[in-house]
Amino acid sequence: MSKQGSEALIEMIKFASRVAANIARVIADSNIEALNQILRTLGLATIKVRSTRLGVSISVDDGTDTLDARIAKIDTARQSLSEALAAMDELKERAEEHKHELAFLTQQVERAEIDKANLSGELKTLKDMAALDTDAVRKVLRVPTQVSIWTERVLSFFLGVAASVVASFLYDLSKRFF
Repeated sequence: MSKQGSEALIEMIKFASRVAANIARVIADSNIEALNQILRTLGLATIKVRSTRLGVSISVDDGTDTLDARIAKIDTARQSLSEALAAMDELKERAEEHKHELAFLTQQVERAEIDKANLSGELKTLKDMAALDTDAVRKVLRVPTQVSIWTERVLSFFLGVAASVVASFLYDLSKRFF
């Protein structure tokens, strides 16, 4: 995987963890709020849960919580939920972008494979043509082959021996008559 792809993946994981944390917080807040409503209708004390960097703080409220504080909590929950939805939309957009990029790269690989197959066929055809052309040029120019070269050498050797024998015979014959 490329460095850019790795960085994008790490970024997406960080983003997904933030989204998951926001969603978990919203779900926990809504469950606690539902439990508190049940406790209020029964006239019992409500539960307050606050998350801090060090952990979670749970306390019991005897109902002196003001309406403004409850509205502020609802606004906070709504804001967290809208942030989570925005983050999910952003993840969806990124996933679509990566999907399109993958489809594009897949098409390029398929095209390259087709081009490779076509070029391999053309190369074979050119090699066959070169072999045909080489044979045709040899025939037209009467370029000797290895077999014809050795045939000529052997024939020349024996003709040379025969010529030497005939020349020796003629020399001996000429010495006898002259």
